[in-house]
Amino acid sequence: MTDFSAIKQQPLSQTLLITLREAIIGGQLKPGQPLVQSRLATQFGVSRAPLREALNRLEEEGFVKTVPYKGSAVAPLTHKNVEEIRSLRRMLEEFAGQLIIADLRPDQLAEIESVYHRMGGAAGRGEVDAVDAEDLALHEKICELSGHSLLIEIWNRYANQFRRVLTFTNRVNHDLGLIVEMHEPLIEAFRHRDRAALRDFYLNHATDLNAYLPADWQDDGAWGGGSDGNGRAAPSLLELLNRESA
Repeated sequence: MTDFSAIKQQPLSQTLLITLREAIIGGQLKPGQPLVQSRLATQFGVSRAPLREALNRLEEEGFVKTVPYKGSAVAPLTHKNVEEIRSLRRMLEEFAGQLIIADLRPDQLAEIESVYHRMGGAAGRGEVDAVDAEDLALHEKICELSGHSLLIEIWNRYANQFRRVLTFTNRVNHDLGLIVEMHEPLIEAFRHRDRAALRDFYLNHATDLNAYLPADWQDDGAWGGGSDGNGRAAPSLLELLNRESA
């Protein structure tokens, strides 16, 4: 008889960590929103200990800010930190792209194109969340193909912050086809092994942060919620927790 005793359930703190992180990235928990432990513990039906552990991890990751004697809140999204996260991602990716572009093998190009085509397919179906996922996967693939271990380590360390900002900026642009189209010069640069075109893509991508932000956006980064990215009402925190526990 097979022994299943070694199979362990995911710790509750890890489930809460993932649930809260996804709620922050997706906008169900908005920038600056207070995270009252007693209220969250009641909402989730858990004790405070695993919740506190999850919040501590989120603070280490930069998603939560804690002020002594005031408590915790979702970390804000200001122009400054949005630009810092975007510029870090851009520098990592451009460096990776310049490392691989001259000697890019056909199979590596095919990997990049495959992600790009998946993003296009998702846009055609109106799948906003899938466009976000493939958008980040495209940029991640370029870093992965570089084989530069330290670069990849830094990317992985900030990957969820990259996701948060990319999700935020993509929600500003409701034209999914345009999001895909904006990446065409990047794909063409790799197809033609064109270093100058690659450099121009990242330069143009960096020029105007305001093009990626809501016109009425306040610098506290208040944003999010209301939709799950596919036109449906955004799931509650309890629904998100149940998904992670399933």
